[in-house]
Amino acid sequence: AVVTGVQTCALPISDDTTAIQAAINYLGSVNGGVLNFSPGTYGITSQLNVPYANVILQGCGGDDNHNGGNPTTPSTNIKWISASTSAASMISFYTPLNVSEAKRTGGGVQNIFIDCVGKVARGISLLSYNKGNFLNITIYSPTYVGIILNCYQAGSIGESATTQENIFERWEERRVGKECR
Repeated sequence: AVVTGVQTCALPISDDTTAIQAAINYLGSVNGGVLNFSPGTYGITSQLNVPYANVILQGCGGDDNHNGGNPTTPSTNIKWISASTSAASMISFYTPLNVSEAKRTGGGVQNIFIDCVGKVARGISLLSYNKGNFLNITIYSPTYVGIILNCYQAGSIGESATTQENIFERWEERRVGKECR
């Protein structure tokens, strides 16, 4: 399935959290697919949760400083717009605890600039998620780290292995006035 119903919002940036999460949930209900984002900035005020297999968030590229700094390149930006800070992540891919099947697999993020604006701990978190593809991503100004990988204890989700075999290509973490970790 391909969902293209999430549209760019006009300035000022509005809260797109509910619409994006609904599209993610729909794709999860049909066993996965691609959520295509048009060029633009999408505001969120809470973590986007992807507890499904094969759900891909697909944008058009990063901001004007990404993609070689070409200001004519279309861009897709997901930006934290809440006044509050968050110890969570902007986007979380995970296998729900106590499921009887193996880890969730096959989703990812491609061609998106994730702007934590110095208020969100992580850009992307993966918890017992496997074989995801994370390509051409910039994570800007997280308070902790751009990407974090964690696993449940072996056997807690109906499998013995705790490995994660995700692919990360052309991703970067940028911070203002701080060294990257």
